[in-house]
Amino acid sequence: MQNKKQHNLNSLVKKLGGLIVQKYMEKPSLVRNRKYDLRYFLLIGCTKPYLVLTNTGYARLSLEDYNLNDFDSTSRENKACHLTNASVQKLHP
Repeated sequence: MQNKKQHNLNSLVKKLGGLIVQKYMEKPSLVRNRKYDLRYFLLIGCTKPYLVLTNTGYARLSLEDYNLNDFDSTSRENKACHLTNASVQKLHP
């Protein structure tokens, strides 16, 4: 039996029909004052016996120091401090 929160969340997902809703973290974890993300993949092949396959993964680091000034700006420099993906970082001067 679903509790009320789960039911409301499921209803919201159905209403949104494929849209993604998320909250931006104003105080993210930083490395040397820059945003980063870690990509690590894991496959649980079996639970009895327990079999897990992994790869080494990788880290991505933004090229600009993180700040919330001009958060709504669409400038390349501003995007470079908030997004770590290569398509944004490769355009950075």
